[in-house]
Amino acid sequence: MQTLVICAGRSGVVAATCKGVLAAGGLPIGLLAGFDLAKANPFVAISLSTGFPGPHRWRARTRPEAPTRRSRPRAP
Repeated sequence: MQTLVICAGRSGVVAATCKGVLAAGGLPIGLLAGFDLAKANPFVAISLSTGFPGPHRWRARTRPEAPTRRSRPRAP
């Protein structure tokens, strides 16, 4: 029986996971945000695009901006 792993398909820990699964004879499937399948790491055997924006874009649109030190007026 072949091991099947479905995970995100980009870099970092996910790429290491896909590399290990592929080395062990398994089938790594990568789910990618957006439509660009070329952004998958080289160890993904099958890339699936979700069409959804990445999580960083979703948070940026739904969370209000927190004031930063530079945006606060400085004391005279």
